[in-house]
Amino acid sequence: MPLLGKQLDGIWHTGIVAYGKEFYFGGMGIENCPPSGTMMGQPDSIVDLGVTQIPHEIFMDYLQDLANSTFRPECYHLLEHNCNTFSSEIAQFLTGNNIPAYITSLPQDVLNTPFGAMIKPFLDAMTVSPGAGGSAQMMNTAPITGSAQINGAAFPTPATTVTSPAKPAVKAPALVSSSAASSAASATLVLRPPEDQTVVYNETQIVSEFLAMRVMLGSACSADVGLLDEIVEYISSNNCQWGLSPFHIRALERSCAVEELSVVQQSVLLGLLQLAVLKQDTLPVLAADRQHGLMALLTTMENRPQLIRRTLAKTLCNSLVSETGYKWCMQEDEWTHKAQSYSNQRCTLQTSVTCLLSDDSQTVEVGSGIAVNLACRKDIGDVHVEVGSALIQALQRGLQQHTTVSRCLLALYHCMHTTEVCELAGVMGLDVQGYESVSPAAAHQVQRLQERMKKYTI
Repeated sequence: MPLLGKQLDGIWHTGIVAYGKEFYFGGMGIENCPPSGTMMGQPDSIVDLGVTQIPHEIFMDYLQDLANSTFRPECYHLLEHNCNTFSSEIAQFLTGNNIPAYITSLPQDVLNTPFGAMIKPFLDAMTVSPGAGGSAQMMNTAPITGSAQINGAAFPTPATTVTSPAKPAVKAPALVSSSAASSAASATLVLRPPEDQTVVYNETQIVSEFLAMRVMLGSACSADVGLLDEIVEYISSNNCQWGLSPFHIRALERSCAVEELSVVQQSVLLGLLQLAVLKQDTLPVLAADRQHGLMALLTTMENRPQLIRRTLAKTLCNSLVSETGYKWCMQEDEWTHKAQSYSNQRCTLQTSVTCLLSDDSQTVEVGSGIAVNLACRKDIGDVHVEVGSALIQALQRGLQQHTTVSRCLLALYHCMHTTEVCELAGVMGLDVQGYESVSPAAAHQVQRLQERMKKYTI
């Protein structure tokens, strides 16, 4: 603030985590290390950029091209062509999304100040590489070449946004006293696994939202608040020695029906179940529940506000991630609820179709996640046709959100393992050519879809 006349939270170094490695650019060119393995240490923040459908081999070829052209070591410039430039380039290639604007705009924000203009000549002469060796270096050396830099990666697990208070200090330039020097900040930008990896909604902020309304729940849901507290404890513990029971599910259902609660508050309570089903112990409880817990809630979706619909749909999406949850969601045995006959499979498919054909773009996005988690299974038979038909209709109606487009194209590609879906796409006149410009990932999926449609429709 004293130097620039404006507050900056940090001078950001970024890297992209994809395929099990963190890739970044510095004075030695493009390098990689284990996630969070640069000299900056643990990142101050991790930003989830979404899912990529770009195959690993294509990404590595693209990375090698960059290493030999625009991201050679001698191309590094601290302000104008740095690690953040590289992260932005890679993020757009893999997902069509950019990195946060507060990172990309930082150099210009500094240069637009009188002090920034004064020190620009000094900054122009600096090259900083946050390498994996664990120390800050000023370097201007020849590139380290060879495929060993960027090969041999495996896919990471999904990541959520986290924040760390620690910010390692960097040595200040000679013209700035150490007491006035800013801290450096490190952000890791995570791309979740590509291709057939499942979609997960691990929105851990739900717990803090519950705690914020806990006092109000003490009076509105006094009979059940103890059970709700236990659900939160179960979700928050990595080594919980006990599991949930049907009584906890009933407590959630009763609490959500309390008139004093707003739609947002009901959504928070249902969100606890959304997180709970990610723990393996929860799914057998739901499977053994004679009142059919979650599935019974799904039968009421059409009469619920959009926010509640999305939360219930995310819960179903998370339930489909594990083998146990998938088998439970696809059970065909019929059961009765309010004098109507249902099956788990029927509730699951109806939820998927309803979300995909919704007029609400956020609901469609969740529906695309359910479709991916269903379609990437190879043993669901006629289900491919029902899900594929809804995907075709959703794509024909026009989709804008990058993540939704990529997921729908990926799910439809897998549904086209069934000849009937390919024929249906031909009969319905599906044209996905217009989605090529959405993102490189979408362009890749469009090409695969067209090849598969041609194969099965000739």
